[in-house]
Amino acid sequence: MRQGARLQASIEIIELFLQNLRPVSGLTKTYFRSRRYIGSKDRISILSGVWGVIRNWSRLQYCLAIQSPDPRLMVFALEIFNNHIDSEEIQNFCEKEPYGPERLSSSELSVLKRVQERQEIKLPDHIDAECPEWLWPYFIDFYGDYAQKELSALKRQASVDLRVNTLRTDYESASSFLAEDGLICRPMKFSHLGLRLEGRPNLEKCKAYKQGWVEVQDEGSQIVSLLVDAKPGHSVIDYCAGAGGKSLAMASTMNCHGRIVVADKDKKRLSKAERRFLRSGVTSSKILVLGPNKKRWLNQNRMLFDRVLVDAPCTGTGVWRRHPESRWTINQDSLSVRMAEQDSLLLEASYLVKTGGHLVYATCSLLPQENEERVKLFLGKSNGFELLPVCQIWESVIGTPFPGHGDFLRLSPYSHGTDGFFVAILKRKN
Repeated sequence: MRQGARLQASIEIIELFLQNLRPVSGLTKTYFRSRRYIGSKDRISILSGVWGVIRNWSRLQYCLAIQSPDPRLMVFALEIFNNHIDSEEIQNFCEKEPYGPERLSSSELSVLKRVQERQEIKLPDHIDAECPEWLWPYFIDFYGDYAQKELSALKRQASVDLRVNTLRTDYESASSFLAEDGLICRPMKFSHLGLRLEGRPNLEKCKAYKQGWVEVQDEGSQIVSLLVDAKPGHSVIDYCAGAGGKSLAMASTMNCHGRIVVADKDKKRLSKAERRFLRSGVTSSKILVLGPNKKRWLNQNRMLFDRVLVDAPCTGTGVWRRHPESRWTINQDSLSVRMAEQDSLLLEASYLVKTGGHLVYATCSLLPQENEERVKLFLGKSNGFELLPVCQIWESVIGTPFPGHGDFLRLSPYSHGTDGFFVAILKRKN
């Protein structure tokens, strides 16, 4: 493919995103699946354009001085910023390449010329941080002078983190197998089962991955799983399991001795969890779809679990490095909906915790409205639980100095090099 055709492909994928507001990674897979003729090098170039626009969305719109996103102009403006070309060169891509974009109109040309002149202007703080304007005060209120640094870290691409599956192998052997496949990795700062890869290798061709010796899991997510403190013989439920990443990690710490229920309302995501469990050698799990009979199931299993993890659906502000498009698909209403859902899930899951058992509440959000405020509201309504300082569990299951302060744990890319996560641990009183 020539450059014009690559640019047109990037434009088409961004148009699909605006039409569907679905995760870009899924849209690109569907797009390339129906265009098998696009080679690997061309895909890399196209994806670079797509993610470049997504990660610089606010800046591009600001410099283009347009009210609504325009995929064509945003892709072209990114070319001007990144490759230092001018509007005339872009017009050449449009005119001389058969599969390139349509010819630029005179108004588009004038807009792009203005972009060339605005490359070095000082951006407003929320634009520079790629933060929706309505969310900016939330970060300022909580992080103060550090807000810009935290948000800047969320603009960068995330690392590829792996968790060693101790049901299949050990840490040293997994590291050796990865090295044999030419993958360079280093230990993690906090998780003793974690390996951080250099670059973005194709793990599908890696023996250690295919054999189930390692699982892809961000270090922050590994820490959440460890803090559940699931022990052999325990009865554990992952109440919002999704594709089962944390369930897999907990099954490993339990050494498959005990009972682990992998629950979610999304049947499609749970089917992915089932395949992952099979590959990883987990035999002690039960998949549970939380459907119309949920209330009956909750009553039947009241106070039967030693550990209950509620990894609650949230705005996902802590994982913007991995899903940068999600910052533009949330609004004040969706935050309110999530908060109500979190309150409901905490209450439901609390019924399942046995006396002396732990209810672990986690989100991948950096907003206190979804974190501390939800926990405090729950504790204010339920006198059957008490807050267990996370540092106590950290000392026993991780053993390194606790990286937080107070009763909760809050992780972030800037402060810890992980995705953004929040953890609170609640204990049912005797």
